[in-house]
Amino acid sequence: MQCNSIRGLILYSMMPGSLLDIENVLLYAPLWQLALGGLIVVWVVNWIMFRPKLVKSPDFYNFRSEKVRRMKMKSFPPPYPNGWVRLCSTQDIAGGKIHSISALGREFVAFRGDNGKAGVLDAYCPHLGAHLGQGGKIVNGNIECPFHSWQFNTDGKAVEIPYCRKDIPSRAKTKAYHVREHLGMVFIWFHAESECQDPQWELEFHKDCLDDSRFYFVTSRQMEFDHHVIEMHLNSADYFHFSTLHKALPLPILDKFLFGLHNLKARYFENAIPSKPHICFFEEKMEKLFLFGKISVVPSFILNSIAVKVTFEGPTIVHFSVKTILGEMRMIKTILPISPFHQYVEARWWADRSVPRWLCFIMTIVAGRALEQDREVWSNKMYHEKPMLVSGDGPFPAFKRYYNQFYSDNSKSLAENELEW
Repeated sequence: MQCNSIRGLILYSMMPGSLLDIENVLLYAPLWQLALGGLIVVWVVNWIMFRPKLVKSPDFYNFRSEKVRRMKMKSFPPPYPNGWVRLCSTQDIAGGKIHSISALGREFVAFRGDNGKAGVLDAYCPHLGAHLGQGGKIVNGNIECPFHSWQFNTDGKAVEIPYCRKDIPSRAKTKAYHVREHLGMVFIWFHAESECQDPQWELEFHKDCLDDSRFYFVTSRQMEFDHHVIEMHLNSADYFHFSTLHKALPLPILDKFLFGLHNLKARYFENAIPSKPHICFFEEKMEKLFLFGKISVVPSFILNSIAVKVTFEGPTIVHFSVKTILGEMRMIKTILPISPFHQYVEARWWADRSVPRWLCFIMTIVAGRALEQDREVWSNKMYHEKPMLVSGDGPFPAFKRYYNQFYSDNSKSLAENELEW
């Protein structure tokens, strides 16, 4: 039987005893059908191999690049403001341990003396420059240099030089910093001016958290950010970004459907505590909570019972008070400038004993995710000395006046002396 078409070939192949294979196709198919099939195969291969490709242009932007970094260096204020700075935890120096810290453009060592006092010194021995925290040890409450066994007390004075034949000279000392232990943390007074090494104010907020009869310690959270130290404080003046960048309840799934209406107010100088200009306040209340932006889902009396007050105590310490119908939660957030655009942030939480621990943990998650919502903008933004403000912007001029008080004549030169700055 001869087949004059593919249809005939198919019918033929269905007969008992017949076989359908490539040889049958090539033998019985008309020439034009073979040519058409070949053209189709050539077109498909050509389309796969030689079709036009829309190639996305590479994104050459990198906020960590040297170019962007230099632009930020010219844009932002100096990276290390004057004031109290949390350097480490009291646990870091427990049990005779020495804690080395690289921050604020300097190198430090922290330890605890035999009198129970915490000490923070410049890390490098004034004798021949050995690092006291790398190989050093605590002997009789003093830190001993690993190189020649000089010993320094918490005041930075050399109290033992094993080979010194005369009395130890008074000049045998290293720089020591004023230290305060507060809420389980070690703070130092940092100032760019040599004549301002004595503290200009004392830490005073949330000391009542140590009252075990009322509060209990919840947890601590640590984070790192690639931005300038000013950014978290600057949020206090930026009212509108709470509506654009932040979610009403930053929890998984819920942040997709819930939207809030905030009432915000920042207070600086004469509107805060006139006699303590280093302190300012920020208050927040959520007036409405909407589902899909339309349906009010939480009664007003419940929202009105929740009050958030933020206290800024200098340039690197932020206190939070969250009052609810179940009791109060407290959080102290500290910012340690590791380098000009790298911050180590720690948040420590306490709560009234009437507040369930599970609720506190939810709050720690909410607070952490709220910070994460700022991360991308903070990492990539510039600072404008004279921003283009319009009606409806927050109190940026008042904030600038507030934060500028933490800089002095040598703040800029201190940063410029750092090799990486």
